[in-house]
Amino acid sequence: LKKYAANLQPDEVYQIFINAYLSLLDPHSAYFLPRPLKRNHNPAKPPLEGIGVQLKRDKDFAVVKRIFAGGSADRSGQIHPGDRIIGVANAADGEITDVVAWTLKDIVSLIRGPKGTVVRLWILPKDAPLHRPHRLVTLTRDRIKLEELRTKKSIIPLSKGDLGHRIGVIHIPKFYLDYAGYGRGTGNYLSTTRDVERLINELKRQNIDGLLIDLRGNRGGALLEAVILTGLFIASGPVVQVKDAVQHVEIYRDSDLREIYSGPLAVLVDRYSASASEIFAGAIQDYRRGLVIGEHTYGKGTVQQTIDINRSSNNANVSFGQLVITIAQYFRVTGNSTQIRGVVPDIVFPTRPSLQVAGESTEPNALPWERISSLEFKPFANAPMVNPEIRERHLTRLHQGIPLRETLGIAQSEDAAQSRNNLSLNLNNRRRKQEAEQQALRTRENRWRRALGLHPLLETQPDDGQLQKRWADKVLMESAEILSDAIEQNRRSEPSSASPRAKPD
Repeated sequence: LKKYAANLQPDEVYQIFINAYLSLLDPHSAYFLPRPLKRNHNPAKPPLEGIGVQLKRDKDFAVVKRIFAGGSADRSGQIHPGDRIIGVANAADGEITDVVAWTLKDIVSLIRGPKGTVVRLWILPKDAPLHRPHRLVTLTRDRIKLEELRTKKSIIPLSKGDLGHRIGVIHIPKFYLDYAGYGRGTGNYLSTTRDVERLINELKRQNIDGLLIDLRGNRGGALLEAVILTGLFIASGPVVQVKDAVQHVEIYRDSDLREIYSGPLAVLVDRYSASASEIFAGAIQDYRRGLVIGEHTYGKGTVQQTIDINRSSNNANVSFGQLVITIAQYFRVTGNSTQIRGVVPDIVFPTRPSLQVAGESTEPNALPWERISSLEFKPFANAPMVNPEIRERHLTRLHQGIPLRETLGIAQSEDAAQSRNNLSLNLNNRRRKQEAEQQALRTRENRWRRALGLHPLLETQPDDGQLQKRWADKVLMESAEILSDAIEQNRRSEPSSASPRAKPD
């Protein structure tokens, strides 16, 4: 700590002081020095080369604040927001350097390197006790693959008796919008909704029976895009309410009477679906337009504004940096906030062990949940598409095809380790305890891997990231099965109706 303090520059001390104050207000307000802004003017903009993470400081640790889609950290599946980096090796065979109590700039300079080179990290999971063994993650530095940030489509064919269903899937990693192009009113500008509309029309020409919107890992983006995207699935009406600090409520509406897609719909979310993702999923759920499936969402229901305080100076050559400040809060059309509570799916999947401690509720000084007046809106249907038979089919598949027991077992072992607040003063006893915990966790993970069709890992082998990827594939397939069950239920309840398959316009 003394070495860390001695290496601090005066402006860095000032930044620590200001951020210490801002952290008392809420978790998302922050001050950025002008020096980093010269390298990256927007602190939320992904670096084009590296491992694709944004770090913050928490006491003596460098903590992963954000993982950018398309980066090597994101593709590995082994690093999550809140994880602590405690060691770095700037080569595949280099010695790992302990970076606890280092300055962020020194840690970042050690992690950075040319494209194609290897960096190894010691990772301590979020909120894991310090005595827990760290995890070794090996990454290859690369350019951010911008195509990974765009929406993508696929089709999952399923057999349902003699009928069979084709489930279209659209994965949205982020709500993006070219504000300049949108403001000019030009016909060709980057937009999530424009991309989704194009993909829906392509899927309809391929005769899909239902549509699944995949928002897993989508931490938000442009609020306007969440509103306009909702309008593709409802005729018209309010989508979200935004209340500012002086209690003024602004209502964002879909005023376009078009419905691009009116067929069976489901939205898949996970623990990292946040902000704009929660607005979209919440609106679809409130309008009873479709099913919401997956994990409990993150619960970020606040609005931030970036203020360039350089403009405060009469001297154009002086730079004071940027201030990101929370200015408002989101509310659903029902009046319920998405803050803390997020969106609770109609069918809830077990939360993955690595995400047990994720969410707005785990952030220090998070703003509380609130409620305001509800709005008038017309639901799409009279009742949700979930019934006991669909839930029973889901649970049967979950226990048979997806190893729920192993998932919960790993989660419980993590919880038990984190709740233990005492340590043996005998070093040998502590090491034996650590080795036993690590061996028990690896045993559970290997049972999980076998159930998912993966080879088990040896005790000395690092995590290859395949377990979470295979689990993600299983979750996607199960979500398609649930939507297929709902389509079949609707068909049986309306025997005289035509097939729900979406036809081309």
